[in-house]
Amino acid sequence: MYETYVTISGRLVADPEKRTTKAGQVFTTFRLATSERRRTREGTFEDGPTSFYNVACYRALGVNVCESLHKGEPVVVTGRQRVRQYQRADESYGTSVEVEAMHVGHDLLWGQTQLTRPGRDESEDRMADEASRQSYDESYDSDGEGGAPAPRGDESGGVGGFAAHAA
Repeated sequence: MYETYVTISGRLVADPEKRTTKAGQVFTTFRLATSERRRTREGTFEDGPTSFYNVACYRALGVNVCESLHKGEPVVVTGRQRVRQYQRADESYGTSVEVEAMHVGHDLLWGQTQLTRPGRDESEDRMADEASRQSYDESYDSDGEGGAPAPRGDESGGVGGFAAHAA
């Protein structure tokens, strides 16, 4: 079947909510609002109509979204879009647009953020002991015997990380 993938930038309507499926799977949902910005004839900008999306995040993405995002923050969401029709209690019908997120992040056009990786057990860290770190460091020596590392392109007169060579 065909699927529609979208990338949407907008702001969270409320804090993300942790939920559980009937099968016991934990996931996170949030509502995303996005408004088109239009230039008027006078040269100023105004908001156009607002669209709302229901976003669902599963597994590690859901955990990280729940811990990282808050109401009003600007985000970018990429995922699979679905349009769902439903019947309300008053017998009328409604339509909602849902996105099963694959990627979610702060929209860095509006600010700065810092990534904090979830904690890991040090016993799982292959670089936790001194011998591993030393072996790793030695493998990146330029001559294998503790010499200085090879210069980067910008340190040897190159542009953009590439060294210039005369023919």
